[in-house]
Amino acid sequence: MWNYIIYNNDTFEKIKEIANNSIDLIITDPPYWVNFQNAWYDDSKEYVFSKLDYLFKEFKRILKQWSHIYIFIPTLEAEKWIAVWKKYLKFNNLLATKAFKTNVCKANNNFWHNLQLVMYLSKWEPKEFYQVNWIKTSESRLTDPRNKNPKEFTYKYPNYIPEYIRSTAFDSKFHPNEKNINFLSNLVKLSSKEWDVIFDPFMWSWTTGLASLYLNRKFIWIEQNNMYIEISKNRISNLNLKLKKINHGS
Repeated sequence: MWNYIIYNNDTFEKIKEIANNSIDLIITDPPYWVNFQNAWYDDSKEYVFSKLDYLFKEFKRILKQWSHIYIFIPTLEAEKWIAVWKKYLKFNNLLATKAFKTNVCKANNNFWHNLQLVMYLSKWEPKEFYQVNWIKTSESRLTDPRNKNPKEFTYKYPNYIPEYIRSTAFDSKFHPNEKNINFLSNLVKLSSKEWDVIFDPFMWSWTTGLASLYLNRKFIWIEQNNMYIEISKNRISNLNLKLKKINHGS
């Protein structure tokens, strides 16, 4: 039984080969016009927005009914992404998380750009979340005598997530926009079950794949940059070694 597939291709070409209604969850951080220096893809505003309709049509085609999508989007262009998504998928919510690194605005007439927006969408009405011990209940709530059924964790999830979205787990980052693996793991657990198929067409340094495999999900990834392919293979090897040690109790 396969547990992951890596395609070293251009996303907009390879996604056409993904089967209809075959994906249980999409989590992705696409290029969105940040003019990333020395990029190997066209990150211009014109190119990115010229591809949105096509990309979202494909997402709707490959996603199973009632399944979820989480997509990271830019604050200053949020309305354009939301407008396109609404044409093809159900827009459920907009999540906000803390950002770890940002280009802080020092102007006296604006606020910092220190959050990361995440769109939560689905193919038609979303299925129910799988319960995840994610948001810990406050001590005052636990000890309040009016609380007749105190639980350490709540299963009501706010759309503001009070943790950093950028990874702080590595001394050297694999990618400038690498995301927090704990946050991605919680999204995987909320919206999929074991052996479901997770898809990320813009995988970069493979953090979503790492979370998916660790949680016993299958994973399909498309990446056209050979450097990130090699980084991902190394991270897969390290994960396999870690799991082997866990299974042998060492």
